[in-house]
Amino acid sequence: MAELTIWKTEEMNRLRRDMGRMFARVWDDFGMEHSHPHAGGIDSIELIDRGPSLVLRAKTPDIDPQDLAVQVSEDRLTLQGTVRRNQVQDNDRSRSIQTRYGSFSRSMRLPCRVVPEEVEATFNDGVLEVMLPKRKTESAREIEIRIA
Repeated sequence: MAELTIWKTEEMNRLRRDMGRMFARVWDDFGMEHSHPHAGGIDSIELIDRGPSLVLRAKTPDIDPQDLAVQVSEDRLTLQGTVRRNQVQDNDRSRSIQTRYGSFSRSMRLPCRVVPEEVEATFNDGVLEVMLPKRKTESAREIEIRIA
């Protein structure tokens, strides 16, 4: 199942990049300014299966950790946050300052059940890392059935 999840993630990332390039080309052809390809706040998300736990890594370079929320249930993870970005462009005659502000929410279904009470998250250098311990599966019980 992990291989399938990785394949789907890679295909979706490729599709997202291709669509971003296509829209950037269209906006450039019309001479209009387009938004940053990662204006949604999250550059990339990676989900790694490490045996007893899942590890989620999300690159969030323009987000302050206080503006980021992680919600976890047994089979779903949601990232919510607020992006605040100032972009300054100086040239010989003028100075342009663009301020972008917006919120985002990204939700994903997890490939297995996790223990929400034991989830831990860290944030370093624009990378959010969430450790999701897997729920232990109960072994199948064998019951003898009497035939009447």
